[in-house]
Amino acid sequence: MHLSGDKVASVDLGHNMARFRRRDIEDLTAVSVKLAEVAGAIQQVRSPWSGAAVQLLRESNEIVLSVRDRALAKMQRYLVKHGVKIAPPAPDAGGAGDEPSQGGNAPAGQA
Repeated sequence: MHLSGDKVASVDLGHNMARFRRRDIEDLTAVSVKLAEVAGAIQQVRSPWSGAAVQLLRESNEIVLSVRDRALAKMQRYLVKHGVKIAPPAPDAGGAGDEPSQGGNAPAGQA
């Protein structure tokens, strides 16, 4: 994989190949919210193609939420492993719960 100029980064395919930052998780949550909003707007159109479009958006949202939930779980395991105390989430803040999200656009643990 070439980055820029002469710098080259190698990728070990046995490794998870991804490092998620808190910002990445927030971005995935924002994308999920936008996908749900677009699906709702298209559903209001009630044209012959709207059902198929809404279904594709919902499937895409499920993928986004799945990636986000895995990233949250990985981040939580890392913090626990390194002895970082995890404060319980505020009632309206969400956070990584024991159950995976079931397709809503709420943060993990609040689906």
